[in-house]
Amino acid sequence: MGRRWPAIVLIGLLVAAAGLPLVIPLGYIKDILFYVFLYILLGQGFNVLAGYTGLVSLGQAAFFGMGALVGRMLWVAGLPFYLSIGAGGLAAMIVSAIIGFPCLRLKGAYFSMGTLALTIICNLMATNVFVTESFLPPAYMAGYSNTTRYYAALVLALASTIMVWRLASSKLGIGMVAVREDSDAAGSLGVYVFRRKLQALLISAFTTGVAGALFAYYQVALYYYQGFSPLWSFDAILVTFIGGSGTFFGPVYGAIFYVGLKEIFALTLGKGHVVIFGIIFILVVLFFPRGLASVWEKLSLIMGGGKKTVRPDATKCDT
Repeated sequence: MGRRWPAIVLIGLLVAAAGLPLVIPLGYIKDILFYVFLYILLGQGFNVLAGYTGLVSLGQAAFFGMGALVGRMLWVAGLPFYLSIGAGGLAAMIVSAIIGFPCLRLKGAYFSMGTLALTIICNLMATNVFVTESFLPPAYMAGYSNTTRYYAALVLALASTIMVWRLASSKLGIGMVAVREDSDAAGSLGVYVFRRKLQALLISAFTTGVAGALFAYYQVALYYYQGFSPLWSFDAILVTFIGGSGTFFGPVYGAIFYVGLKEIFALTLGKGHVVIFGIIFILVVLFFPRGLASVWEKLSLIMGGGKKTVRPDATKCDT
C-alpha cells in the first residue's frame, strides 16, 4: 500500500471514532476512549523528542502540568475552550524554550536528569502554591458534556498523529533523525544540531501542553498539582516505547494497549494490576524491542509478498 496506508487507516479511524458516540451512547465507553486519545496526544509529543531526535525527556510532566494550569485558569476565566487549550500549549512551549538552552547542551542521561529536576521543581511549587481544588462554576456545570470533550480529544489526537506523519518525511524530520543517529556526523554534514534539538523540544512541549490543557478541560474538579505528577512523564515513555518509538503509529498502538489493559486489570485484579501490567510491559519489550508497530511491519511484509518499503530511516521511522 506504500505511503497511502496511513491515510486510509486514519480515515477509517476517524469515521469509526466519530460515529461511535451515536451508536454507543454510554458515558463509560466515551471516558475510556477519551483517555486513549489523550495518551495518543501525550505519546506523540514524546515521540517527536525521543523517537525522532533521541532525547529522552523526563520533564514531560512539567509541560503537561503547565498546559493544565494555564488552560484551566483561562477557560474558567471565560476564554473559549479551544483558545485556552492552545494557550496551555503555548505556555508549555515558553517553559521549554527557557529551560531548553541550558538543558539541550547536556547529553544522554544528563539531559534526562536535568529535565527530571524540572518536573520535581514544578511539582513542589504547584503542591505548595495551588493547595485548593478548582471546581467548575455553576454555569459550566450546567452545560458539561463528555461528548464535546470526546470529540475535542479525537480531533487533537488525529492532528498530532498527522503532524508526526508529515514530520517524518520533511526536511526538519530528516534532520532530527540525523541528529538522533549521530549528532557529530550530522553537524559535519551541515545539520544545525542544536537548532533541531530545540525545535523538537518546542514541538514536543506544545503537544504535551495541549494534552495537559485537554485533561484540565475534561475534569469537573482539579487540583493543579495533579498535572505536574512525574507519572505523566513515565506514562508518555511507556506509551511511546510500548507502541514503537520513532514510528508513525507507535503511540496509537501504545495508547490503546496501555489504557485498555490498565482498565481491564483495574476492574478485575484491583491493586494487583500494577504488578501484572509491569510484567506484561517487560514481556512486550523483550519480544517486541521495536514496539508493537513492528508487528504491523511484519504483517505488511507478509501481505506485500515480502517486499520491504524503503523509508528515510529504515530502522525506525515510519513515513
